[in-house]
Parts: sequence; C-alpha cells; structure tokens
Amino acid sequence: MKLGFGFLAFSEAFNYEKDWAITERGPSGSSFGYSLDFDSDSIFVGAPNLASDKNGKTGGVFKCNFGKSKSACAPVFDDQLTREYNNSMFGMVLSSDNGFLVSCAPKFYKVFSNRNQNGEDAAIQSLTGSCLASQSVNWQLRGDLKNPVKQIGKKYKSRAHTFWYAKSQIGSSAFIDGDDLILGAPGAFAWSGLVLAADLAHDDSMVTSELCADDDWREVGKAGKNHWCRELNQPKDSYSGSSVLILRNVRGFPGESLYVTGLPGENNYGSVRFYRNDRKNLREIEELYIDGREHFLDFFKRPTGLASSFGYSLTSLDFDGDGLDDLVVSAPQFFDKGSDGNDAGGAVFVFLSAQNTDEKPFGKATVLVGSSGSHFGQSLTNGKDANLDGFEELIIGAPSSGQVFIFNGGRTVSKTATQVLDGKDFEIESFGLAVSGGQDFDKNGHPDLLVGGKDAIVAIPTRPVISISSLISLTDIDGEEIQSISLEDSKACEENGKKFTCFKVKVCYKFDHASIDKIQGNKMLNYHLTVDSITEEENKTPRGRIGGWQDFTNSLKTKTEIQIEADKQKCFEDLTVFLQEEINDKLSPIDISLEFSLEDTELTRSELSDINEYPIIRTNGQDRESKFLQIKNNCADPYYCEDNLKAAKQILEVQDAKGNWQQMTTGEGQVVFGSSNLPKARWSVVLTNDGEDAHQAGFTAYFRSFIKLSDFSIKYLSGIKSDSPLKCFEEITVKFNKITCSVGNPFKTGATAKVELDLDIIYVRENVSPSFDLKIEVWTHKTENKRQNELSRSSRGPSSWGYGGSEHATVHTFGDLKFEADVELVTATRPEFIPVKYSPSQTRRDREVSNTKTGTYGDKIESVLVVKNRGATPANDLVVSVKIPMKLKTGEFLLYPMDSVVIKDIDLKSRCHLADGFNPLKWNFIDTKKELIPQRSKRSVLDFVEDETHRMVKLQSHTLNCDSELIECAEVVCNIESLNANDNAWIRIQTAISHQALQQQFEGSNIFDIEWNAEINSKNSMLKGDLASKNAFRVDQEVLVQAYGPSMEWWLIALIVAAIFISFFTMLIILWKCGFFARRKMPVHRRF
Repeated sequence: MKLGFGFLAFSEAFNYEKDWAITERGPSGSSFGYSLDFDSDSIFVGAPNLASDKNGKTGGVFKCNFGKSKSACAPVFDDQLTREYNNSMFGMVLSSDNGFLVSCAPKFYKVFSNRNQNGEDAAIQSLTGSCLASQSVNWQLRGDLKNPVKQIGKKYKSRAHTFWYAKSQIGSSAFIDGDDLILGAPGAFAWSGLVLAADLAHDDSMVTSELCADDDWREVGKAGKNHWCRELNQPKDSYSGSSVLILRNVRGFPGESLYVTGLPGENNYGSVRFYRNDRKNLREIEELYIDGREHFLDFFKRPTGLASSFGYSLTSLDFDGDGLDDLVVSAPQFFDKGSDGNDAGGAVFVFLSAQNTDEKPFGKATVLVGSSGSHFGQSLTNGKDANLDGFEELIIGAPSSGQVFIFNGGRTVSKTATQVLDGKDFEIESFGLAVSGGQDFDKNGHPDLLVGGKDAIVAIPTRPVISISSLISLTDIDGEEIQSISLEDSKACEENGKKFTCFKVKVCYKFDHASIDKIQGNKMLNYHLTVDSITEEENKTPRGRIGGWQDFTNSLKTKTEIQIEADKQKCFEDLTVFLQEEINDKLSPIDISLEFSLEDTELTRSELSDINEYPIIRTNGQDRESKFLQIKNNCADPYYCEDNLKAAKQILEVQDAKGNWQQMTTGEGQVVFGSSNLPKARWSVVLTNDGEDAHQAGFTAYFRSFIKLSDFSIKYLSGIKSDSPLKCFEEITVKFNKITCSVGNPFKTGATAKVELDLDIIYVRENVSPSFDLKIEVWTHKTENKRQNELSRSSRGPSSWGYGGSEHATVHTFGDLKFEADVELVTATRPEFIPVKYSPSQTRRDREVSNTKTGTYGDKIESVLVVKNRGATPANDLVVSVKIPMKLKTGEFLLYPMDSVVIKDIDLKSRCHLADGFNPLKWNFIDTKKELIPQRSKRSVLDFVEDETHRMVKLQSHTLNCDSELIECAEVVCNIESLNANDNAWIRIQTAISHQALQQQFEGSNIFDIEWNAEINSKNSMLKGDLASKNAFRVDQEVLVQAYGPSMEWWLIALIVAAIFISFFTMLIILWKCGFFARRKMPVHRRF
C-alpha cells in the first residue's frame, strides 16, 4: 500500500551496533524493562510486577551498571516496599536527573473510613498513587510523595472528594529536569486529570495545574469545608497527565521553563497543553495549545485519528540543530485503512522549532506512520547526538511489532528511518516497550541506547564515527571545471569508432581532526562512486557509465589502504564518464554520488572499549556526498521548461465495405463493414507548442477496447522537427485501449505536427455502449515531475497551464457501425432411423399407465447443430432458434427434452433455454452407453403389410413437424456471444422419443418422419450465408401379426399339451397292466 503519508522505509546506515549489544534479563513475569532511565553511571530499570513472598506483588526497581562487556543489576528500595505496596505497580514509571530518582507506583491505594448517607461506617478505597524520591548518595530514600494530595491542602472528608481525587493515580508519568519535577495524575476529577510540579531541592513545594476553569469552588457540607469545581478546566476523560515533559529552550520564551502534558483522551482525539510554574499554581499558556484533531486533518486532508491517543508519549530534542527545543508527540492508537489492504498503526508528530518570527514556537508537524498494529510511538526518547553530526537523534519504539526506529537528526525530518532494530535479533518480545538514549556507558564519546522489552533490557553501544570532508569536481575533457554539459557540443570521447558526450570526475578528501583523536593508523577504505543513481522502483536506465561502454556500469567500487591522519588532503585518480547516445530525461540533473566506508571486518568483541577499533565513516556529515551536473537546454529555468503542448483537430474516420473512408461525427451516418476484410479506422490529431521546448513530450488517447493499434506516423506542418522519432504502444484493459505516443524530446517551441494512427476495429457489441468521450491527455516533463513543477511555478508566478494538460474531444459514436458476418448453419440427427416392433395387446395395457412417471420412453435422439463463421469479421450476439415437435395435441410428450449443451474450443458465455426447461418431470435416465449408429429402413411407404387380421394393407406414412395439426412444437433458443473468424460452435440437444405416444395415437404399422428445423440471426451483426436448416429422422413402427381365433397364452397351451401326453401314457400303462398287450397263444388242433 501507499497511503497518502507512506509507510516507513529504512536503511541500516547508522552506528548503533546490535552485534555488540548486552542483554540483561530480569525475573520472569516481573515486567523487568517496562520503564528505563539513567543518571550518571547508573541505569534504572522498572519491574512493576515483581513479586516477593513477604510483601506480595509490590513491583520494584533495579539499578544496573554496565561494565566493559558485562552488566550487574540489583534491586533498590526493598526496605521501603512494604505490603501496602502490594499490586501498586511500583517501578512502572521512572525518571532520573541531577542526582535525583523518582520511582512511582500509580496504582498505590489506601483505605479510608467514612460515614455513608445512613450514618454507617464505610470503607473507601483511594487509588491515589505514590512516588518515592531518592538521591544519588547510595540512592537513599529522600522523600515520600505517596500522598501529594495532602500537600496541596485537600483532605478526603467526603464522598464528593473521593470522587474527585480517589482515582487520581498520581505518578502515571514523571519527568525530572534538574531539581524540577512534574508528575501526572490522569485519574483525578473524573479522569479529567491534572499535573503536579515540585522543586526537589525544597520541601513542601508541590503545586498543581489549575483545576477549575473559573477559579471558583463550590462549597458543600458543614461550614463549606468540602469543595469541588463548578466547571473543570478540561473535559472529563481527557487523562491529563498521561505524559509529562519540561522544556527549557522554547522559541519566544527565553529563560522560561514550560511544563507540558499530554491529554490523549481530550475530545476523543487528544491534545497537548503547556503551563508556567509560578510556585503557586501551574498556569496554562492557552495560545500554545495543540489540538490533535486539527493536526490529523491538516496532514491527512480528511477526518481521521479518532481515539488515536494523541499525547500518549512526549519527548523533546534539538533535531534540527538550531539550539531550540523541538517537540515530539505520539498517537500509538492511530489506525488508518490503506487503499491496497495495508493498514497504518501508530503515528508520531515531529514539531520542529519555527523558522520564522511567528508567535507560535513550533512549525507545521511532520507525521511518521508505523505499520498496522505496531503501536508505533508508544515509547519515545532523545537519543542525543549519537553520530556527532551536530543533530540529535529521535528514537521511537513500536513494541507490538517488536521494533525500534532511529531517525537521524537534520534540517528536515525524513520519513525514512536511518536504522531499525528488531527484537528478534535479541530474542526479546515486546521489544521497544521502553527506550532511553543519551548515556555513554562505554565511554567512547558517543551516546548509547537502552531498549526495554518483556522481562529484559538491551544496552546497544554506538560505533565511533570518522568524519571525512570530501570534494567532488566535474571537468570537461580538457580539465576545465563545468556546471553543465551540452549533449551536442561535448562529444569529445571516442570508443569503438563512435563519439560520445563525456566529462571527468575528480574526488579529494581529508579527515576531520576532532573525530580521529582515538582512531589512528592504517585502515582499508572502500570507495563507491555512482553516476545517476537509480532505484529499482524507478525502473529507469542510468544516463551515464563510468569508464565507457565496454565496462557498462554506472557504479564503481574499489578499496585502498589509507593512513588516518588529520588535515591532509588526498585525491583519487580522475574518472571519465560517458553519457548515453539517446537520453530521455534531459532536464533532471545527473547525480554523481560518493560513499566512503571502512573495510568490513568480523567484529570480535572482548570488551566494549574494543568497539573503537571498528569505526564508521560520515562524509560531510552525511552518509554520502553528491554533485549535480545539469544538461544544457533552451529553457529559462535549466531544471524546468514552461512548455505549452496542446492537442486539437481530432478526426476519426472508418473504412466501409466498399473501401471508402467516412468521417464519424456525432450520431450521423451508418457504416457497414464487409465480412471479407478486417474493419479499419484512422484517427489523427494536431499537436502544437507555443511555449518553451516540451521535453519528454507525448500524449495518451483513450479508445474503446474493440479498437487496436495497427500503425502510426507523424508529419511536421511547421517549426523545427524533433530529433526523437515517434513511438507508440497500446495497453488494453476491459473498457479501454490506452494508446500512448512519445512525440519528441524535445518537441520544439513553435512546432506543429500531425500524428496519425491506423486502427483495426475488432468488434462492436450491442451490450457495450459504443458511444464514448475520445479523451486525449498531453504530457511533458513538467507533468511527470509535479513537485519540480510546483517549485518552479511558485518562483516564476502563476501560469494558465494546469496539471495533466488533458483535453476532451468531441464525442464520437459507433452506434451506427455494423459488421457483416458470413455464417453457415449445418444440422444433423443421430440416429437417422429407429425400428420399433410392438404387440397390439401390449399397447392396450400400456394405455393404463400412460402420462405417469412410470411411462416408457424409447431411444435417445441427439439433434446436432454446427454454427460456422466463414468470414474475416467476428459474428456477435448470435441467436440460434431450434423448433422441435415436442408434444402431441393430446398433451403427451413425443420427444421428451433431456438436456442441451454448447460446445466450443474457447470459453463462451453461451447457453440454451427452453420455456418449461429441460427434463421437466425430473426423470432419472439410465445411460445404456448405446452407440447411436445410423440405420436405413428396410421398408418403404409403397410396401404392403399384413394387419392383425392377416389382410394385406398399404404401409402408412406420417410426417410430424411444426406444420402438422397433431403436433405442438417447442422452441429451444441458444445464445452465442461471439464467434471469431473461422471459428465454430457446436450445439447438442438431447431428447427421448415416446414410442408409447406413437402407438397410442397411430395403431398398426406406420412410418413416421419426424422433422425439426433451425435458423440463426443476430441482434447486432448483419448476417449472410446459410442461415436456416431442416433435419429429420424416421421411426418404423411395425405391429406383430397374430393367428386367427381367440388367443391363448403359451403357458396354457404348454399345460394342455403336457396333460394330453400324460393321459395318453397313463392309458397305455393301464392297458398294459390289464394285459391288453399280452400275446395270446393259438390253440392246438389235434388230429384224430
């Protein structure tokens, strides 16, 4: 995401050395590291959840001393932390200076006895807060500030006062500067809050901020002993005292001390208030009031920042090196939704001291923003001048992301963090919960950094800095120093037979005496020179190369051994820089940058003092030194040309089917494109420039996406022709084709040229409105460099030219453009012939179950349509209408609609529709995988067949189509969005024929020719070709002929035959048993 303010970028170019850091861990769960501060050689660490067996979870404070490579931490105030400090979070807030240490327990409470309205004794818990003050003589206890309310003369004598004071939580913030102390009590007066100030050098010196807006107290109770404000000085829930600070060097307040507090809840946005201490009260300086809402609106230009806790943390430093205090205010709860999904979390406002004599001491804030959920700005500190460049560093903690950001001081505030430290490198959670800078605990002359996290702190030392004063000189080939160069007249260098524009670079340097007192001897110095440095995000080509085109580099890295000695200038060998033959950016200066660094060596730490052996280098107080070379031009301002490029006389023409060109004006004419060739269009525009030379000049024209670039040309009508050729390219989106053309660099003053674009019209659709504003935007160097434009315009006065240079041309309509498409429709049916045999008696039984879901359907029929585009132009918005004899007049289905599908090689938004839908009865068809093989009929309509009575009758023929009185047709409509040239679409409609319906309607043997027809048309294209087709399939219905007489079932016949055989064989057996078959002997006749 790129929010309007931008997220923090960072580099690793500062001198805090994480590899030499010392980590100290406290007791687990003690919150060791929640607060940090130091004084002299002592480092104090708060552990507000530290617990002991004796007194409970009192909290605690540790005093740590960092030696050369080790640290030692021991608790202090153990004897003073009695059980009354249980759950008080002692050590949550620490502040130390000038030999004083104040340690606070904002949740310290006492229980008071009081009588309620019924006269009964009641216990009141008073969460007043407590602070202990101690001095540096063994850090012995000096004073107990745990009842500061008593010191300002107010007593807890009623429930009213309990409401105003009992939740004050004094010590929620603390700050010591010299002998002066300021404490915050954000819970006082219904969380309106107040601040208290004291002089630690004198007893009983406690004063508070003004509590009442009208300096009037309302008296309650007997003799008016109990008081509260009629009107509070700030709204309830403002949390005044959440953060506190003392400023000594504020512009417009010489010699005064200003007491500052943050009110993160005021008006739901937060604020900062300023006070004077007159030793009686803290009197507000109302003209210095800072309203958080106004600053959010001023920077972000829209309402944002609600509940951001503006004023949660405060710090001061001399960031810009002018000797005056600069103020830093954080809003760690800030949240802003990013347009690309990345959200902001936490904001820090840096108020530098004003540079003018305005009444207000601070100028406009610079806002730094952290990443989502990071709580960027929860902790702040002044890092002092860690790199000895004369500017103090700003340190910002973001504990929820576990990071600490270092911003190097300077004349302006950069949104790029100089260095980022990550808690993962130290294995510490919530890294950045507390930060404290300014103490030089390793005694190398550079302030170090303390960072607190979850149950641990890290002491991060700074590496020493060697300051180098460098000088970059640019000369021509003869050694004459130059500030600018001519691309035409400076081709003094030759390489491979070609002449190039070139110049020389000379680099000299010397060491600053003050920075090398502790660092002397020989070192390996890295030398890095870059010509025209380009970041990866810029996606540009450097305009210069060091040493010529053979080396092909704009960056030179080398090293040399040097002796570190002060006040002795040394120079490197001269380098030659070659410029490109064609340079696009001729107005921006060529940047020659120089970086020095010492040879990286592995850090081998034995003692902290060894870090002096590993310095880093600063060049002229910066990480790098730069020199700029201007390219000569004809403009009054060498960095900016006040051109006036204009576009006019736009003409759009199209070529019709006869080859004639017709100019398209609003709503007039009709053009028909033939199908044999791709439609053409031609667009032209006249460019003029009556200002200074227009560098990087060009235009962008926005056409509809159905128009594509084919060719381009330019013709100069007057003036000087540009040396740069015309270049055009297109970028096609869903709605537009953005054609961008570069017309000259520069497009000379006084020049007039006509640019012509040849275009192809791919298609025109009815559902995409063809009418549009043909917008053209002209652009030059000044539109691409708006910041430079602003600076130049402010110095040169107002101009009539506006950003973008866009011009809206006449609306050109394509509503009357028509394509002619050559389309062919081919149909087929599978199978072509279906034989059917049936028994009349079976038909009679089937009538009993007709028109039910148990009805029987016969073969599956596939009706296939092929739509072919035979022309060179696309066919759009095609509608295929298929009329099928779907039902008989009796209401029974003849062809039951099963399914439809459109098949095409490319992705289509095509579909078929039927009024009652496909498969309206929701039948489950069983796919038998039967292959649909075309068959031919063996009978013709001239044949004679036997009927049921064995009479010879002529075979009946019927044609069933949409013209038949017996048929009801249904229309299947299929939409095809687009067919490109030589493209095909296949449509398949599946039905199932009802043999039952045919048998019921037509008894006996019949031949049926079932015909269906299709046609195609278009909502937009003009169609020609074979646009209609008819197809049919035949059904041969053959009745099975039966014998005369009453019919008998086969099983009955078989039973009778079996009975006859059984009776016959039974009779035979009986006769045999009766001797019917016995053989009789013939009687013998005797002779006498």
